Amino acid sequence: MLRLLGALPPRWRCRPVAEEQRVTLRIRTPASTPEEARARLTQVLADPALRGWHWRWHRRC
Repeated sequence: MLRLLGALPPRWRCRPVAEEQRVTLRIRTPASTPEEARARLTQVLADPALRGWHWRWHRRC
């Protein structure tokens, strides 16, 4: 989790949510377009040390 958080832009707000079988990291990306956020998450999760982490885009209305 620390490696993932450290690789994300500092202006993003992150909140971990622990569930029984999963940890979810909720991210708010102020001043980033959805495309920029997706590209950055894809780049960060390409790190072999973060194998097993996946992202799913969820837009709040």
